[in-house]
Amino acid sequence: MARTAAAPLALLVFSCLLEAAAGAAAAARPIHRGAPNPTHDLYTAALVANLPKLRAALAAPGCRVDGIGSGGMSALMRAALNDEPRIVAALLEAGASVGLRDPEGGTAWDYADGAGEDTKALLRKALKAAARAADEL
Repeated sequence: MARTAAAPLALLVFSCLLEAAAGAAAAARPIHRGAPNPTHDLYTAALVANLPKLRAALAAPGCRVDGIGSGGMSALMRAALNDEPRIVAALLEAGASVGLRDPEGGTAWDYADGAGEDTKALLRKALKAAARAADEL
C-alpha cells in the first residue's frame, strides 16, 4: 500500500474489515452489570488508570478485552481518551482491537486525538501491525 496522507485511514478501514470478518463484533457484546464481571472490572480499571487492577481483570476467566462499557466505549478507547499509555500498552498486549468501533463509528485512534505522542505511537504501531497481518492474508 502506498504511503500517503490517506494511508492511516486506509489502514484503519482495512483493519476494521479484517476484524469484522474474524468475528470481532461477537466479542464486543455490552458489559452486563450485577454479578462479578471481569470485563466490567477491566473497563473500570482502564477508566481510573489502575494498572494492577487492569492486569488482574485481564487474567480473570471470562474477561473480554474488547467488551463494551459506558457510552459504547471499549477499555482501549477509554484509555486512549484519557491518554494513559501504560494502560493502552497493556490492553494492546492482551489483544485489544484497534479497529473496534463505538456506536458513532469512533475507534481508539479517534479517541486519542488529544492524547500525547506515547499513546498515539502505541496505537499507530498496532494499526501498522494489523495492516501487515492483513497483507499476509
